Amino acid sequence: PFIALATLVHLVPRIRLGTSVIVLPQRNTFLVAKQAATLDLLSEGRLILGVGVGLRESQYKLLGADFAARGVVLDEAIEVMQALWREPVSRYDGRFHRFDDVVLLPKPAQPAGPPIWIGGDSPAALKRVATYGRAWIPYIFDLERFRSGVARLRELTDGRYCPMIGGYFNLRIKRSDEPAVVETKFPWAPISIGGTPDQIAEGFEQFRMAGLEYAICLFESESVDDY
Repeated sequence: PFIALATLVHLVPRIRLGTSVIVLPQRNTFLVAKQAATLDLLSEGRLILGVGVGLRESQYKLLGADFAARGVVLDEAIEVMQALWREPVSRYDGRFHRFDDVVLLPKPAQPAGPPIWIGGDSPAALKRVATYGRAWIPYIFDLERFRSGVARLRELTDGRYCPMIGGYFNLRIKRSDEPAVVETKFPWAPISIGGTPDQIAEGFEQFRMAGLEYAICLFESESVDDY
């Protein structure tokens, strides 16, 4: 996504640019840190880096990455990137990352580095958000599960900063010629909220009342004209 976002830096000079989400354990941590820092500098501090562990073991196999250890790899990768962004000379001694006297240049425009937004709603993901995240952006299709995640995140951050509560929604606006119940065309991405514009607005209001502060929306359609 960094190439695509780089093409937008001067086309949209005021809008923040972000990823939702990079499956970081599948990638080289040092390369992502360098790409993110450069893009943040070029965009004058507008980058948001959304990361997660992903869910397809087949992708990990194709890329030669360790699916079983993906959570630990992601935690370390976040720590490594932040060290590279923030420290003049970095050192790290972890299970999957070990290095001494590494300098990353250029540094990002944001002094602490691009804010880390974290996907997922497993117990491990929520702990990761509480530890490293500036925002939580789970893929949402169940209101009760979202409520449970919000409660757990607030519990984990009781008495200190709670990351912004966001969500990634797959939406489908129902056309007049579609059946009453609209089914997704993509089994891996269930529809979060579907129906008429008014029904979608009502659905969002329920999530807002449950704690939602920020929404990332994917609009599912049959063609460009549907948009």
